[in-house]
Amino acid sequence: MGEEQLRSLEASVGTGLPAQYRNFLLCAGGGGAGPYYGLMTPTLSNSEWQWLGIGLAYPGQPTTAEFAGRPFVAEALQSEIAALEAQEPTPEAFASDDEFRQAYTAWDARCEELNDAQEAGAVFLSEQGCGYSSLMVTRARTEALSGRT
Repeated sequence: MGEEQLRSLEASVGTGLPAQYRNFLLCAGGGGAGPYYGLMTPTLSNSEWQWLGIGLAYPGQPTTAEFAGRPFVAEALQSEIAALEAQEPTPEAFASDDEFRQAYTAWDARCEELNDAQEAGAVFLSEQGCGYSSLMVTRARTEALSGRT
C-alpha cells in the first residue's frame, strides 16, 4: 500500500494502526500470503475500507473500518456474557414447547449480539482453521474514551 492509501484507511478507522502492521502494509503488502490460511487484505470498495479474504481458500470474517474503529470492549463484556450463559432457558422451566422456543430464541439472539460486540474494535487478520482466528485490536477502549489516537 502507498502512504496515501494507508492514511485513508486510518482515517476511516479513526485511529492510527499499530506501527508494525502499518510498516507491513507499506513494505510487504496488504494480505494474501501469510500464516494459517493467509492474511486478510485492506480493500477500498464503494468508498469504504474493509478487510477481505480476497483469493483465500478459507477467508476469515470481513471487517469494515467502521467496525474496527469502535471501542474494543471484549473484556468489559465478559461478566455480562457469563451471567447470560448462566440463564440459558431449559424446557422444564416452561409450560409449553412454544414458550420455551420463544425464550430460547430471544436468549440465543442476545448471546449472538454480545459475542459480535466482543469483536468490535478489532480486525480479523487471518483464519487459522477449526474456528480460530487471529485478530488485531485497533481501538483500545481507554484510547477511544480518552480521545487519543
